[in-house]
Amino acid sequence: MKNNILRRLFLLSLISITVFILSGCWGKIEIERRGYILGVAIDKADTKNLNTASFEYMPLETTGPLYAFTIDVPIISSSLNKPSGQSGGNADKARNWTLTVISNTFFEANRQYSTRLNYPPYYSHLQSIVINSDVAEDDISKLLDMFLRDTEMRRRTKVFITPGHAADLLRVIPKIDNSPSQYLKSLPNNNFKTSRLLHKTDLGKVSEAIHEHRDFVLPKVVANKYEIKDAGCAVFKDNKMVGWLDEIRTSYLKWIVNYANGGLVSVNLPECSNSPFTLEIKKIKTKQKPIVTEDSVEMELDIKANLDIGETSLPGLRNVFNSEFCSQLEKAAEKKIKKQIEDTISYVQREYGADVFYFGTNIQRFAPKAWDKLKDNWDEVFKTLRVTVNVEVKINQLGLTR
Repeated sequence: MKNNILRRLFLLSLISITVFILSGCWGKIEIERRGYILGVAIDKADTKNLNTASFEYMPLETTGPLYAFTIDVPIISSSLNKPSGQSGGNADKARNWTLTVISNTFFEANRQYSTRLNYPPYYSHLQSIVINSDVAEDDISKLLDMFLRDTEMRRRTKVFITPGHAADLLRVIPKIDNSPSQYLKSLPNNNFKTSRLLHKTDLGKVSEAIHEHRDFVLPKVVANKYEIKDAGCAVFKDNKMVGWLDEIRTSYLKWIVNYANGGLVSVNLPECSNSPFTLEIKKIKTKQKPIVTEDSVEMELDIKANLDIGETSLPGLRNVFNSEFCSQLEKAAEKKIKKQIEDTISYVQREYGADVFYFGTNIQRFAPKAWDKLKDNWDEVFKTLRVTVNVEVKINQLGLTR
């Protein structure tokens, strides 16, 4: 009798465990039946898209600004083939499918894609979001609302701004990658090679800036048929794009906020005006320190940079293994960096009044009492804020020339 009870308990336990192990998800969709969305582009709606005979047209139930939302869907069978850049491939054959829908909101457009895409759209692998600059001049927080609200979206998705047609970037035919969205997303990874690339600009960072009411920057991208270039940045104030920074100012912006972890500095010595020296950045450390007095506040930047000599243009491979010569080169680099940083700060203060340098954040952190007095009028204070820049350069490696 006892053995029968134990046997029954064992069977009951085995059945219970089996139920948990073998149970599946009732709402599951097989991976080969998903429409993987790798990129999204947002443009202003063109009048040609409003033609009722157009595939992009969608009858709307509400009024409001119209946007052209374009998605990048990989063609899996094509992606498994040899990359088009290799011998025997077709360089003009796209390996992705772009669909555009005109709508007031992306959520509505997303549901409309299902009328043309035979697999349900799936965004957990979203790589890139590209926004046209005309669209970005409006409040982009409302355009990113679904991306920040929906559980499928990832905070690591990269966000870019383009002065051209955003959908064109999703139609690029890459030479190496299968998808233009993957190509675009990977470009900021080269930031250790050049500081002209912004890299800490994913959806999560944008969300933090929006919620903290901070000004911010996003990378500028342009494209042709086969290539995408990522350099320079767009400046945002109150969640609206107010202008651009060129590549050099973008580079020194990263010095100011302590984000630069690679790149170079080119300098000329007075006696070698036609022979530039290219110095490679090995390490940069920037400290922002607010200087507060009874009636004023200033910012002080202390920058320490370790550089290597990457290349010289001196005739005859002139030997640079000379301490006096290296000291002269270090002083020239310090002067150049100081000037470029001061120029970048004054340009942003004068043209945009956008605190993309985190000066306000650091005053709030290190001088909270002063911040309480300044925060209501910070936009005006920032435009005339005095910033002292101290630069110390050390050249560690001279390289081999023999």
